[in-house]
Amino acid sequence: MAVILLIDDDDFFRDMMIQMLSREGYQVLGAENGYEAEKLLDVEAIDLVITDIVMPDKEGIETIRDIKSNWPDMPIIAVSGGARIKPGFYLDVAAKLGVAYTFQKPFERKTLINAVKKCLEMRNQVKG
Repeated sequence: MAVILLIDDDDFFRDMMIQMLSREGYQVLGAENGYEAEKLLDVEAIDLVITDIVMPDKEGIETIRDIKSNWPDMPIIAVSGGARIKPGFYLDVAAKLGVAYTFQKPFERKTLINAVKKCLEMRNQVKG
């Protein structure tokens, strides 16, 4: 069973996403910021990271940069609802850092699930 790490500071969104991905057959771990996420990455066998961009306490861009530095083969999906700057700006920066997919909140469930499947297929090819 693939293990997904979901990073988002919004408890409601994080819980909703964990439930949705769990119903798809994935094991999902949650973290509310990049610091918590890195602790989990150090001790768990994670196959995919989905991270929000705009968060207090180690936001998504810094988290993506650090994950790519320490776990270069880790596929990442970035999501953002934006803040003071349009969400597209943050997602463009995330794409330049090497994330596999970017999505602006709200997004279609099916679109995210397809991206998750493709990322896990890529991950299995790298591992395999």
